[in-house]
Amino acid sequence: MAFPLEARGPDFVSRDSTATRLRLSELLGRSIHAEPLDAKGFEARLAGYDLADARIVWVDFPCGLKLYSENPRANLTVLLLERGSISFSSRSTTLTCPAGGAVALDTAASETITCEAGARGLLFTLPITTAADVIGTLFDRPAPRKLEIAAAFDAYSPLGTAIIGLLATAASGLHRDAPLRPSSHAARLLRDTVVTTLLEGLPHNYSDWFGRGQFEPVPWQIRQALDHIATHIDGSLTVQQVADAVGTSVRSLQQGFQRHRQTSPQAHLKAVRLARIRAELLDENARCSIEEIARRWGFVNRGHFALDYRQAFGELPSETRRSR
Repeated sequence: MAFPLEARGPDFVSRDSTATRLRLSELLGRSIHAEPLDAKGFEARLAGYDLADARIVWVDFPCGLKLYSENPRANLTVLLLERGSISFSSRSTTLTCPAGGAVALDTAASETITCEAGARGLLFTLPITTAADVIGTLFDRPAPRKLEIAAAFDAYSPLGTAIIGLLATAASGLHRDAPLRPSSHAARLLRDTVVTTLLEGLPHNYSDWFGRGQFEPVPWQIRQALDHIATHIDGSLTVQQVADAVGTSVRSLQQGFQRHRQTSPQAHLKAVRLARIRAELLDENARCSIEEIARRWGFVNRGHFALDYRQAFGELPSETRRSR
């Protein structure tokens, strides 16, 4: 099977590692350092497209390349390798993707990425917070934990071919004047389909969510509680008030949330508030300070708030505001 972007040919070909570093940084949306593996020669061939806030990048390094970032971002990245070998290394572990293989991981956990000579394949990468948003939308509740994933699979397995097929569709729709380019809603839906397909097929710390819910219906009291929280959330709403609103005890509410949402009512309240704060921080028209927004949603301790926010979204509130 030919990988989708190769058939269209690269839009960037260079024997200059500095120019390649700059182009890779542009394609991946973050600062990348690069050094050739072979001092006698270097060549890179690249092609890429934006799919909402995700990026699809075809890479070909005939002479090899070593990549690293001083401040790596938390990104969900999928690599499907047609040939060669690419390794993702940290101080304690190395995850190697061979020819015909594929990996899905958070690139923030990798200090260096080594592309051996002849490495050629396809990347799909997006912010880990976007993946959490997709999970939250799927299950109609905020994803309270940062997505953790480091899984290897076969690029030509049913999962791999499905991902390649979806990326091929995206590449075709984004090419030049194709209809997907001006359609931001369609691009987001296709991005979310790629993420959902991946997360349904691989192990990660939300695997239990994907294995539950579709077989056991959620009791009406829990559904009412979720609706009440969504429509009445503010800095003063308590678990007791939620329990009173749906006519159940706090203990029953806690048991129901644990069984059907794998969380507690209090943790769900916090997750919803953090999600509302993040939405405000991303709003270009919002003028309040981060501290004012946090206090309005019930977070009065700046240190605790920053820690809770970073655990939920993988970045500091100030980083979210700068990205809007």
